[in-house]
Amino acid sequence: MDDKYIATIMKKHSLQNGEIIYSIADVKTGTFNKENGTFVDEDGIVYRHICDKTEIGRKAASKEYYNLMSLKDIKEQYPDYSIEDIIETMTESKKSILYYYCTMDSSQPLIITIDTQSIKQSVIDSRNGSKQYEPNEEEEVAELIARISTGCFSEDELHKLKDDTGLRMAYLTSIIESIDNHLQETTEDEEEKVEEIDIVNIYDELRKTVIDQDEAARRLLIEIERSLNEHDGTGILITGNSGSGKTLLMSEISKLIKRPFLIIDSLQLTTPGHTGRSIEQYLWDLYETCEYDQDAAEHAIVYFDEIDKKGSPQKSDIAGQGVLNQLLKFLDGTTYIACKNPQVITDTTSIPLSTKNMTVIAGGAFSEIYEALEKNSIGFNTEQQSTRKAKEPEIKDFIDKAMMPKEFMGRLPVIVHLNTLTSDSLKKILTDSAKSPLKTQEKQFSSKGVKIKVTEAYLEAVSNKAIKRKIGARGLHKIIKETTSEPYFMVRTAPGEYEELILDAPVVEDNKNFQLIKRRTTSQ
Repeated sequence: MDDKYIATIMKKHSLQNGEIIYSIADVKTGTFNKENGTFVDEDGIVYRHICDKTEIGRKAASKEYYNLMSLKDIKEQYPDYSIEDIIETMTESKKSILYYYCTMDSSQPLIITIDTQSIKQSVIDSRNGSKQYEPNEEEEVAELIARISTGCFSEDELHKLKDDTGLRMAYLTSIIESIDNHLQETTEDEEEKVEEIDIVNIYDELRKTVIDQDEAARRLLIEIERSLNEHDGTGILITGNSGSGKTLLMSEISKLIKRPFLIIDSLQLTTPGHTGRSIEQYLWDLYETCEYDQDAAEHAIVYFDEIDKKGSPQKSDIAGQGVLNQLLKFLDGTTYIACKNPQVITDTTSIPLSTKNMTVIAGGAFSEIYEALEKNSIGFNTEQQSTRKAKEPEIKDFIDKAMMPKEFMGRLPVIVHLNTLTSDSLKKILTDSAKSPLKTQEKQFSSKGVKIKVTEAYLEAVSNKAIKRKIGARGLHKIIKETTSEPYFMVRTAPGEYEELILDAPVVEDNKNFQLIKRRTTSQ
């Protein structure tokens, strides 16, 4: 018992100029590391002392503690009480405590303990003609509450302050009016607050990059906006063949609505005891991408790619359905200890991240479902069959044919299907998309003074080869690079010698079959 301690876990509320108000979040048992001054609770979460304001400490600012006490000392002081009773009593007694933290100079922090219950009792005593309330303390608390009324606390926290401090006192009339006004404004703001995205402009931007997926883009924008406001424990399922643009579409939407974006490769995702990466490791990647901004990470868009490969134990790995079951709590909204290395969890390489406010998207081809629907539709002209052929499978199809767990599909009520790209679609990507690999090469050659000219036959051959390889739009990059690698080498090794590159159909099968036009020389 010697190494066990009780610590008060603090909730941090930042004010101006580095000043902080701490309220009591919890009282927990755990261990104390004397070397670095950290407290580790029974769940393995690491807390720094509220006075530790090092760079590392600031990154973990939401995990801080105060009032560390040895369980041994407490048991000696209260031998007739159980630890559970002691913790319950301590938690109850600390509900009225606030801590005001500021730094008077660069090295000496000042922590003022404010017992709001004592303040209330002092005023009652003064009204009865007994103990008088100290004016300087009154002014200090008044100044503190005035800061709170400027909006640094939530509505619930303001209500708690109002109740705990007994603010309905004559000498604080102006402050309580200020808080009441702020509460009213906060309530009105929250009632009207609906997070909206600029659907029209974002849709127009998406069409410049993602070709021939207009219907899917519109539906996704609508459902993502709903997700940002509802947080009801459900996600969105995107289906479509490889190379149809699922990842690109999600990446572009995330960028345009200014949300962090995390892609989780479901083929690598695994359960404990199997080779792969855990959710906690992926979430740490997200946290680092957000430059250690916990709030930004907790409002990210998370895309589980290749989720169809996890449905059946016969598909990719025996832990496939175990992973899907693990994702149920992710969708429901839970807190993970995001970590760099699950085997070595420290306060500098771990952070609690909640998935409650994340927008969750799952994506996969699910080709067996759509192939079966199309096959079953052949020879029928009924309206029902025509509808099913138009890419509208039911949840039951994913459960029966793709072996997806019923509970998992129940949390993905929205299904958005992307069109299978045709040869014409792929040609439009090459000529019109802002992310066209052909336009990328045109810029590179142009920087060397060489213009690229492509024939219609070249575009047709590139598109057909991508379809033949069943790699869709993703395969266009590879083919374009293959067909331009040789001429680029010649241009780079003979600078200023060429002015035009002509690409025709034969170069798609033989990357040495191209035309480089030499630059015309002018006579002096």
